[in-house]
Amino acid sequence: MPGDEMVEKADSALLVTHVALREGQNGLEIDEQSAAGIAQWCKHFKQISYYGVLSPAGGEGASSNAWTNMEALVAEGRVELRALPWAYRPTDMARHVGAVRNELREAITQHQHLCFTLGSILGDWPSLGAIEAIRQKRRYAAWIDRVEPAIIRAKLVGSPVERVAAEAILPVTQGVIRYILRKSAVALLQGGDSFDFYARSAPAPHCTYDTHTQRTDEISLDELTRKQTRILSGAPLKIVYVGRVAAMKGPRDWLSTLVTLHRKGIAFDACWIGDGPDLPAMRKEVCQRRSDSRPSGRSKSRPL
Repeated sequence: MPGDEMVEKADSALLVTHVALREGQNGLEIDEQSAAGIAQWCKHFKQISYYGVLSPAGGEGASSNAWTNMEALVAEGRVELRALPWAYRPTDMARHVGAVRNELREAITQHQHLCFTLGSILGDWPSLGAIEAIRQKRRYAAWIDRVEPAIIRAKLVGSPVERVAAEAILPVTQGVIRYILRKSAVALLQGGDSFDFYARSAPAPHCTYDTHTQRTDEISLDELTRKQTRILSGAPLKIVYVGRVAAMKGPRDWLSTLVTLHRKGIAFDACWIGDGPDLPAMRKEVCQRRSDSRPSGRSKSRPL
């Protein structure tokens, strides 16, 4: 960040994240949404070093990600993709922590701007990088895009033993996260939930929204008028969600909202478009609710 000394690359940014990378035929690949985000960063910085986490072999097959290698920006020298080891188990993290710390220590000295996407400590290389930046007395941005304790509790709702273990470790991991936030120059907190949960721990918190829409995506006035007319005529609401079926995306909240609409007698036709680890459970819950009571609307979940 401006004012830091002893950096080798002026106007360069180091981004350390949890984004999955995979090995492609022409080098590392990243999902298209993250690639679009990197392209935006390139509008403001001359050179980007982007660290993600290497997906375990075959792990990328469980997602509907569209992958790209960012060949043009890499060839121009604007972007360097770097993959850190996947280490979300204690034994894996212990095996790699020394080498990763050394790599991030060196990278921090070579970049003017630093940004770390914080997670939950275990396998959390961005937090390790932030701690190293603190040791080097470097200024950095801390980026958080979800409330990790809520995600963990949602995942373990049916596992009492794992839930007890999580409740025991969460105060420690969240204590470290809040320490990193307190030492940050700026905190980028994605969405209202993250901002409300973490803002008081940061000296300069900002509520951010990482959207990927353009002006051309906006609904036209004519189309909006047609939708309003249709709704006022009493036709069923058409509700569509496009996204990954995972706890952090709120599939249970989505279904609960549909249940509320049904109880209020509001007709609807709902469809979730996407895939993910919670898709089987979501389909099962929809089937159970249909068998318990014939709804006035329909709820469908299907992969892309």
